[in-house]
Amino acid sequence: MDIKEFLLSSMGNDILVSDVYVSNIEFDISQSLLIITGNGSTLVFSLKKRLEYIKFTYHIISTTPSCRMKLFYGDNNNFTEEQSILLAPIRNKETEHIFNIKKSNSIRIDFIPESSELELIKFRISEPLKKEKNNIIKERNKRVLSMLFSSSTWNYKNLGKFLRLVRISGLKRALSTAVSNHAGKSSKPVISNASQVMQPYTVKIKEPLNAERKKVLHIIENFYTGGSSRLIIDLIEYLGHIYEQKIFTMAYRGETEFLNVDITTINVDEQNHALEQIKYFKPDIIHVHIWQGDWYNNVFKILSKVDNCVIIENINTPLPPIVKDFINKYIFVSSYVLKAFYEQNAKSQVIYPGSNFNMFSRELSGNYLAADTIGMVYRLDYDKLSSKSIDVFIRAVEKRPGTQVIIVGGGERYEEYKYKVEEAGLTSSFIFTGYVPYDTLPDWYKKFTVFAAPVWQESFGQVSPFAMNMGIPVVGYNVGALEEIINDKSLLAAANDIEHLSDIIVDLLNNYDKCLTVGLYNHKRASDNFSVEKMISAYKEVYAHV
Repeated sequence: MDIKEFLLSSMGNDILVSDVYVSNIEFDISQSLLIITGNGSTLVFSLKKRLEYIKFTYHIISTTPSCRMKLFYGDNNNFTEEQSILLAPIRNKETEHIFNIKKSNSIRIDFIPESSELELIKFRISEPLKKEKNNIIKERNKRVLSMLFSSSTWNYKNLGKFLRLVRISGLKRALSTAVSNHAGKSSKPVISNASQVMQPYTVKIKEPLNAERKKVLHIIENFYTGGSSRLIIDLIEYLGHIYEQKIFTMAYRGETEFLNVDITTINVDEQNHALEQIKYFKPDIIHVHIWQGDWYNNVFKILSKVDNCVIIENINTPLPPIVKDFINKYIFVSSYVLKAFYEQNAKSQVIYPGSNFNMFSRELSGNYLAADTIGMVYRLDYDKLSSKSIDVFIRAVEKRPGTQVIIVGGGERYEEYKYKVEEAGLTSSFIFTGYVPYDTLPDWYKKFTVFAAPVWQESFGQVSPFAMNMGIPVVGYNVGALEEIINDKSLLAAANDIEHLSDIIVDLLNNYDKCLTVGLYNHKRASDNFSVEKMISAYKEVYAHV
């Protein structure tokens, strides 16, 4: 019996799966239920019919505490990041979840992040009973309504606005808007180990609008909080008075993240319709911000049919550009990315992402640094951080008891990191803030003595220059552009060398004067090279030139 047959036979009579595809998993039937996962381990289930809800019941024993599963759902084995759910770390007990999979007929389960031995005690996918589905819907509505109407910010006037919105837009849209507005009222940073709520950022053009503006269309796969989205926001805020700017994207969470931006979601698989939308806007410049995947290949197929328009491609991550004859300019986020994946020529240029140092600044006099605190500010996802990134902070605290750690950010590794800290018995030494409003970030940086970047890849990363301009020493792994940013190899450890990097951190924490010296050097380097004004000047010149 192979793993496919085993999974199908173990599901039970209520199974709704007709086929299973298995990738990068070794299976040992002699040990009855043992599977060994590797990089890219995947189970794909084809369902017998489209389902809105599924019940996933499993009991798995894992040799790796951080091992977890990620559930994707889609049509005909086509899956996207937008339609995915990250499950909590496997806890060696029977677990049951009911998920809304939006009338899909395919499910994919990924085992991440590292290889692991797993013993499957139970692994069942079924259709929930009607009563179970109704209970899920009732509980969801109860939570939303409780949140909306129990707050002191709600009064009869607000309730009236809400009911009018229900009449105009329907209940679903009204609830979504109300949740966004309610979330946007809080501006104080909350020290919490449970917050994964993101506060929206309001985009504001800084100068009065010119009478006639050229048009720039930004195209980006998803417009979530992150470096590439921040770059677009800066271009809108600083150059919006000269250029009318619009964003096309596949995935956008709406007003829970950004307010006052012109965004349209497009389906690049429907190429004729997408082309019509581009022609309707009539851009003078199309500015594509690439990552990787087939989505961008479809974008450039569409752009090949666009006439009388300049096309700029921004390479913001460590990967090769998509090279086309009709592209006028390739802009790289760092010299590291340019040298690693392309060549210096008339079409290529490095422009560092600029940081708003008016916001990320303070008086650097006296003993301005906090003491005994390590900080990290990242989106806690797989694109930069590994399962072992948190281990650097755990080892530093173990080597230097009394050290405080502040992890700012939310994401897919949030629960995993909290679990590993809990397992190490160091919960009292760690603060996990979750997502925080962007304008509160400087206050968090002020709490750091040392900023750590234990990343596995880094094309640039604005969070380090933020810390540098605030006079904070920055340490990390010597990967990607970090050496280019920091310009001091003594503050960098070899990739994944947890012991060395934690030693560097402890050495700095034990030498406050050295922290001040490094911090003041960092401030000058950041202000000379990485300011938003310098970046905007470079992009303004590129836009005008092309």
